Amino acid sequence: MSNTTGTPATWVVVGASRGIGLEYVKQLLQAGHTVIATARNPDASGLSAVIKAHGTSVNSIVEQCDVASSESIDAFAARMSELVSKGIRLENIVMNAGVLRYPNRATELSYDNFKLHMETNVIGPIICAQKLVNLNPDSPPSKLIFISSDSGSTTNFLAYEDGFAAYASSKAALNQMLRHMAQELKRRGGKWAEICVLALHPGEVHTDMNSGEVGTWDVGTLLEPDESVSGMLKVICEKNHNDSGTFWCWDGRIQAVLVAGLNNVTEHDNKWGKCGTIIIDSSAALTNISPHLYRNRIALIQQEPTLFPKTIDKNIAAGLNIGPEEQFYVKDDALEAAYRAANTWDFVSSLPKGLNTRCGQGGSQLSGGHRQRIAITRALIQDPGIILLDKATSALNTKSERVMQKALMDTAFSGDRITIAVAHRLLTIHNANKIYVFYQGRIVEAGTHDDLISQNGICR
Repeated sequence: MSNTTGTPATWVVVGASRGIGLEYVKQLLQAGHTVIATARNPDASGLSAVIKAHGTSVNSIVEQCDVASSESIDAFAARMSELVSKGIRLENIVMNAGVLRYPNRATELSYDNFKLHMETNVIGPIICAQKLVNLNPDSPPSKLIFISSDSGSTTNFLAYEDGFAAYASSKAALNQMLRHMAQELKRRGGKWAEICVLALHPGEVHTDMNSGEVGTWDVGTLLEPDESVSGMLKVICEKNHNDSGTFWCWDGRIQAVLVAGLNNVTEHDNKWGKCGTIIIDSSAALTNISPHLYRNRIALIQQEPTLFPKTIDKNIAAGLNIGPEEQFYVKDDALEAAYRAANTWDFVSSLPKGLNTRCGQGGSQLSGGHRQRIAITRALIQDPGIILLDKATSALNTKSERVMQKALMDTAFSGDRITIAVAHRLLTIHNANKIYVFYQGRIVEAGTHDDLISQNGICR
């Protein structure tokens, strides 16, 4: 019995024909659970092989369900009603159904393509879950899990900028709908209020992302389905009705919550769970500040910075509040100062075309260290009041990280600004004025680097 999935229970997995849905079925059966798995076309899916290898006719049921069809949803719900009438409780429901048709650019999107994403990623799963939840008012499910994505958040907008408009929109709509569902169940009271509604981001999974639908991906950065699902099952096991209506990543990490809240892109007391109030400069709460004005004064530097297939100077211009047709004018001394502060000037000067060097798709023509330096320069050129560093050096080798750490420290202490860094290694932020240590979503230690070492706690 797996210690991450609890005591044996009945799980419904909607959308289990391949990828993480199929992996859910495999791991749940291995852990001794009863699984009801659905596919749009069960005969054409991999369900039969998985159930033959890990299940029996007693603990596994295969059903047909197409969430893009109201008739199919109704028929599936009717069959589940028959099981419920026989005393079977549907304890945990996983809604994995969805579609990603690439590309789905907003400027080229067809009506049918947009409709398909909304029906399959939002409308169908919500209606299907609604029908399953209401089958047994006396004993409703304990947990209702939706496999979602944070691609609909402004934090990740640039990463999904090209070709994911319908997908990102549908997932953002799904996350909003889940908040409403969680609140409505709480208002019903009784056993309804004990249902835990969760949105889970599985991460970028190998079998789903490295496919013909979405082109070629760097498979070295993708998760295998077993790692993603085992992580999600652990999160599911740890959460209860007090966490209903919240969004979690596959590994339960809290950094996304922190960065999204500081970037003022989400109502963090609702979608992301209870995160308290963020106050800037001891004045107004962040939620009371104009998002437009606030974001004009903030710069976000992520682990994998987004670069456009344009020249270096055009990528730097993306950090300024100018329109696409406006000319990029920055005083030479200001530009050079930003490059030197980011430790970028020497490498740019050594390029044959200098600032006119094209970066390639996603910065593919540059090394990871060079991409990161350009991202820091882009942040500095706008002279932000706040800089957010989201694991900005974790992907670099030791030599590059040392160089980048110096650039980041120079950045942090330059000008009248606040710098907030998220890091996994204490050495990366050892010069910070104050370090907060998160463990299982809570702050467990705080202080300078020397303070933390002397406490002989987690950072010993």
